[in-house]
Amino acid sequence: MTVSTAADAEADTGNPDVAEAPRSENQLRSLLGLEPLGTEPPRRVRINGWIATVVASLVAALTRLIGLGHPHQLMFDEIYYVKDAFALWHNGYESAWGDGADELFAQGDFSALTTDPSYVVHPQLGKWLIGLGMQIFGAESSFGWRIMPALAGILTVIVLVRLTLRLTRSPLLAGLAGVLLAIDGVGITESRIGLLDGFIGLFATIALYCLMRDREWSRARLATDLAGVSIDPAGPAPLAPRPICVPG
Repeated sequence: MTVSTAADAEADTGNPDVAEAPRSENQLRSLLGLEPLGTEPPRRVRINGWIATVVASLVAALTRLIGLGHPHQLMFDEIYYVKDAFALWHNGYESAWGDGADELFAQGDFSALTTDPSYVVHPQLGKWLIGLGMQIFGAESSFGWRIMPALAGILTVIVLVRLTLRLTRSPLLAGLAGVLLAIDGVGITESRIGLLDGFIGLFATIALYCLMRDREWSRARLATDLAGVSIDPAGPAPLAPRPICVPG
């Protein structure tokens, strides 16, 4: 008759051939850097987070919308993007313009537009969006051809605040990140001219936010799928880093 002792049990526990005891979903979520199930940020954090979002977005709106229509002339690369946007909405493709088109366009005279195609060097989405502003407020309005980039700049600030809040759980840091972007000179300039850069910044920030949310979702799914499952020491560790093969 064999009698198991506490020392024998302790030795068996340290045996690498013995399967690890199943872990709960909350234990796995902790290992994956997630909050326990049913955990929500404190009410104070949620409220302050939205206050920070509103404050940063108001600062962004003030710095981007006040005097947006000044000066009433095509500035910098607006001579390309704004006129291309107009051509897309009227001809369906980027078209060539006649001599003196820049000055005529600012005066609301679009007679210099031809049906000849022009050389295309940028994707059309941003130009379609610039054209949408002109469709709403009028192509003769400099406010009309700048409003969509300005809105893109404001939305970028909002998304950045929500992204930072989700990463840090700190309304102070989230608001600081949003305000710094709202008063950034380059950000203001790119948002107040009919260019494509503001759209790139917005789409990139949204993509980063979606990537972060997808990481949270996939880790939560992993914790749910592995909850209550014994880990076989002879098999691969489910939570171990996986090697990445880079050809080259």
